Amino acid sequence: MHIDRLDYCAKCGEWFDFVVEDRRTPVPEQAAFRCDFPGWLDTLSPQKRQIAEKLAVGDTTSEIAQECKVSPGRISQIRRELENSWREFHGELKDCPQTTGEQPDDNSAYLL
Repeated sequence: MHIDRLDYCAKCGEWFDFVVEDRRTPVPEQAAFRCDFPGWLDTLSPQKRQIAEKLAVGDTTSEIAQECKVSPGRISQIRRELENSWREFHGELKDCPQTTGEQPDDNSAYLL
């Protein structure tokens, strides 16, 4: 999986639709992202949403930590939590023992 930053207009408070300009991303994936990303952001606490948006526009861990008054290590932890949350939002982590802490059944197969 490859993650690129999103451009954000701080003045107008809106995400740019720059995904459309990326000719490498298939149109169905662009459309799904436009629907899914705002829906996923709505599932986050206000603090995690703020951090997710700042990470998406390219703010550094240190910058975000200072602004949110938490340690840079905590921002790194939240980044991983956000990644797992995004994957779970898409059903990618469902029933995966590595993320739930459960042991797989003998008859189970997991694709990672």
